[in-house]
Amino acid sequence: MIAPISRFAHRAYYRAKGTRVAEYLRGLEESQWYRPERLRELQTDRLRRFLLHAGETVPFYRRRFAEADFDPQRFNAPEQMEQLPVLTKADIRGAGQDLFSSVGDRSRLIPYASGGSTGEPVTIYRGPDDSDMSDAALRREYRWYGFDVGDRLALLWGALRDEHSTATLWDRLRASLVNQLFLNAYDLTNDQLLDYARRMRRFRPRALKGYVTPLWLLARYLLDSGIDWVRPHVIVTGAEPLFEPQRDVIARAFACPVRNAYGGRESGHMAAECPEAGRLHLFEDTIYCEILRDGLPVGPGETGELVVTTWQRWEMPLIRYRVEDLVTRAERSCSCGRGLAVLDRIEGRLQDVIVTPNGRMLPGEFFTHLLMDQPVERFQIEQLRADSLIIRVVPGASFSAAVADEVERRVRGFVAKEMEITFETVERIDPTVTGKHRFVISHLSAGQRS
Repeated sequence: MIAPISRFAHRAYYRAKGTRVAEYLRGLEESQWYRPERLRELQTDRLRRFLLHAGETVPFYRRRFAEADFDPQRFNAPEQMEQLPVLTKADIRGAGQDLFSSVGDRSRLIPYASGGSTGEPVTIYRGPDDSDMSDAALRREYRWYGFDVGDRLALLWGALRDEHSTATLWDRLRASLVNQLFLNAYDLTNDQLLDYARRMRRFRPRALKGYVTPLWLLARYLLDSGIDWVRPHVIVTGAEPLFEPQRDVIARAFACPVRNAYGGRESGHMAAECPEAGRLHLFEDTIYCEILRDGLPVGPGETGELVVTTWQRWEMPLIRYRVEDLVTRAERSCSCGRGLAVLDRIEGRLQDVIVTPNGRMLPGEFFTHLLMDQPVERFQIEQLRADSLIIRVVPGASFSAAVADEVERRVRGFVAKEMEITFETVERIDPTVTGKHRFVISHLSAGQRS
C-alpha cells in the first residue's frame, strides 16, 4: 500500500480507538532533549503521582507501603524508591486481584504473558494509557531510524503463540492497511528463508524488524546463496541480546545499518540505539529504571540487574519490578545531546549467564565470540550445576572431531579446571515457545549465581 494512504489508515485507526499516542509522541520528541536535571524533575513528579495512586487504590501496595513505613506524600526524590522491596514474578502471581487498582475500567485491560523462558511465566495487564505511551515510545524509536508508521515494515517476529493470537481476519487486514508484512520467526528452514526473501523482494520494506537469531540465520542464508534482493533502509533487532559478530553478518547481508532495541512484554519499550552515536538510550521519560547489584545502585561501567517502575500503568502498577535482565551502565553520556541515560550493553537474562565455581560470569556474548568462526550451525551452552557444562552444537558441513576438540579446548580455557564438560552434537536446537534462541541456559539458583 502507498505510504501516505497507509499513514491515513493508521491515524484513522488511532482516532477510532480514542488513543493519546500522537499527544504522547509530541511530548517524547521534546523530553528526549531534556538535560538530566530536568529529566529527574519529570521522574520525581510522575513517580510521586503514581505512588500516591498505588497507595490509595491498590491493596497490595497499601500493605507493602505500610510494611516498609513508606509514605508517598513525603516522596521528593527518585532515590527514595530504594526504601521499597523489589517486585518479583512470584509476588505478582501471589498478589492476584490485589495488584489491580480499585478505579478504572478493567474491561479495557489487555493481558500480556511473559515468555516464561525462566520457567516462571507471568501475566500482566496493560491499560489504554500505558499502551498509548508505549506506542508513542516505539514511534519515536522508528523516527530515530528514518521511518514511521505507514512506511513498509517487514516483521520477522513472534512464534506460534503470537501467530495464533493475531490470526483474525481483522488483524490481517489491519497489517495490510498499515503496510506490515509478518514473517513467522519460529522453526525456520532454508525453504522458508527463500520464501521470505522472495516475499520481501515483492514487498520492498523500508525497514525490517526481527528477533536477533532469526535475522542472523536469514542473513547467513542470503550471503551463502548470493541473494541481494532485500535492501531495506534499516534493520531493527530486539527480543534477544545482539552480539557484534551477529550485527556484522546482518549488516553485510542487507547492506544497511543494524540498530538494536530493548523491551519486554511486562515493561514495554525500554531502550534503543542512538541514531547518531549508536549507544543504547534508556527511555527515562516513559519508565523509571534502576540498575542494582546486591540491592544497591551500580556505578558507571558496572553491571547489575534492571529494576523498572511503569509509572503509566495505573490499572496494574508494577513498582520496582525485577526484570531479571543484566545490563551494564555506561561510563559517560552520549555525544548526541539527548539527556537520556546510556547503557553500554544488554548482557541478557540472569539465566543466560554461566557462573564458574570461582565466581567468573560468562554471558552469551562470550561464547558467541568464542565459537562464531567454527563450522557450527547453532550452539547452546547449558549449565546444570555449578561444576557442570553441556556444549551442544549443530555441526556444519566441515565439522569434525578435531573441531569438537577445539571448541571444548576454547571453552575449557575460560572455565574452572574442575568443571565437567559434556560435548553433544545434535541435529537441531529448538527455539523457545516465543521463537527466540537462547545461546546460554543456566539452571543455577539466584543464590548460586551471586
